[in-house]
Amino acid sequence: PGRVAVQVLEWGTPFEGWMAPWVLLQRDGVALPYGGASVKRGDPARSEYLRIPAGGRREVTIDLAGVYDLAQPGIYRLEARILLHDVHAGSGPRTRAQHQPQALACPPIDFTLPG
Repeated sequence: PGRVAVQVLEWGTPFEGWMAPWVLLQRDGVALPYGGASVKRGDPARSEYLRIPAGGRREVTIDLAGVYDLAQPGIYRLEARILLHDVHAGSGPRTRAQHQPQALACPPIDFTLPG
């Protein structure tokens, strides 16, 4: 709902894909291991920022089955643990020393996979 366009670094968010475990997934109260990639990073490139226009929004669809074992029936809880590593109203990428991180608050989601 902002009045200014912002640049959001995609690192560790659904917009980047599975390059870090940015969710906690539990089945019947037990955390499932993350099976995706983990990467080390230098300074980001311009292409690693997502522009969100003033008053705009962005959406993405993800596939949990690509990095978590969903083969067992049970009660699942998904908790997003997303730290936006850099958010700013400027036009270009910034060095890691200039990043201004912001935590993203998301409520957990419960779902059941039947047997």
